[in-house]
Amino acid sequence: MKRNLSGPFYLLLPLFFLSACSPIKPSVDSDKPYEFIRGAVIKDDDGFTITPCFSQTKRQLVDTSGLLSRRYNEQSPTSRLPVYMELWAYQQVDLAWNLYGVNLAGGGSKACDTDLRNVEYRAGGVNPVWVADVFGDHIRVEIIHELRSMTFPISESPSLPFTWQSSITGIKGRTHDLEMQFRRQTCRDAVGAWYPLVAEVNLDGKVLKGCAREGDLMSRSIPGRYSNDLAPDESFVVLDLLAGHQAKLLVDYRNGQPLSILEGNWQLNKSGRLELNFVSVNGLAQQTILVMQRSVKGALVPYGYSEIFGNASLALERSE
Repeated sequence: MKRNLSGPFYLLLPLFFLSACSPIKPSVDSDKPYEFIRGAVIKDDDGFTITPCFSQTKRQLVDTSGLLSRRYNEQSPTSRLPVYMELWAYQQVDLAWNLYGVNLAGGGSKACDTDLRNVEYRAGGVNPVWVADVFGDHIRVEIIHELRSMTFPISESPSLPFTWQSSITGIKGRTHDLEMQFRRQTCRDAVGAWYPLVAEVNLDGKVLKGCAREGDLMSRSIPGRYSNDLAPDESFVVLDLLAGHQAKLLVDYRNGQPLSILEGNWQLNKSGRLELNFVSVNGLAQQTILVMQRSVKGALVPYGYSEIFGNASLALERSE
């Protein structure tokens, strides 16, 4: 088994820890509609902007706390280079994003390609190089250079936050014990990327230390509004993808026909394509399936023939 160890998602080194902590996500009691956004952040004379992953539109960032500036300057102290970041923010009336917290800062130009589908958390470190992925009902631990991989069953609701314990019986009846704990504390990996969680794993009495971050990036960053550019003799389409996996599609044929409003749900399939399962059309029960994928430019486009749009060319870009 061969892994790419050049990126910060695998090489995570706890170089130093600071007392400052950062929230993973806003409180559910917050009165602001915070959203998870990720992409390339850059600083110019007017402040900070972000170009979200799979988008070509820059959006202004409002950094009232100074947290964004602090994390950006750590990654790009002497120049105004783009820095990959994962953020929690809410959208203002003027469409600028008001920052709440930073989930990750750094990661390189390929960071938008990282998906971590179905992975709730990823932890890792060096000496030796190791990776631990937390799924809903199990943890997979890999010791890279030893080509070792073990899967431990876990409770979906651990007794303590960010704390897991498990045991398995391996080959020849040998028992393997796992204890893993995350702490909300600054952590930096081998290439300097900033993480909000410190990770410590005790595997059969051997302690592994590193950093941790949230996963399932694609699913968490998909919710939003998507639409196409108006063009002569083309329908106008608006697609709303909500955080609870609900989906709503509005089609204005612009030829005198009434609007079509389709409602249902969305999910990502194993190939990373977006599956839309509509169960009603204009309030009447009717099932319609639409599969979409990302284009090279980041827009959502139909995959194959569509019973809604046929073979017509369609590109939906995020419009918030």
